[in-house]
Amino acid sequence: MTTTWPSREKWAKDRRTPYYDRFPGTSNSLAEYATPEEIAALKADLRKRWKQLGSKMRELSGNGASDVILNLKSDRSSMQWALALIAHGELPRHLKTFSEAEDILAPFHERYEAAKSKLHECISREIERSPIDDKAWNAELHRRAKVEQLKTQRGLASYRAI
Repeated sequence: MTTTWPSREKWAKDRRTPYYDRFPGTSNSLAEYATPEEIAALKADLRKRWKQLGSKMRELSGNGASDVILNLKSDRSSMQWALALIAHGELPRHLKTFSEAEDILAPFHERYEAAKSKLHECISREIERSPIDDKAWNAELHRRAKVEQLKTQRGLASYRAI
């Protein structure tokens, strides 16, 4: 029931490697990327665009452009979704989903991406400075021993929960 643990060199390399799952998520709160005034303007701009698309739909309704009308309906629906997310305080993050509103949402996405980059840079620096000295290695060996002991006591099935 023993585990094949990585060598100290491999452990040290892994400890200082910025794997994706070591990064926290970036906040999706719109209030972190916009002022209340900007949020109000964002809502107004989205509603205006929504109405423009509705007018375009009505114009085309007699011309037999059913595929275009379906696309416009889909775009309007995605804007409704964006407005619902904003009402819950969330940034509509997936720009491709909100294709007819990309230009309206772009400034907030730029701020989101900048915050994400800054967070990732900070976490990457922390990971690169993770201790790999004798004290850290001894702590890792102690952790491994504890895992092995718990595996033996509880059986292999419980190992995954450790």
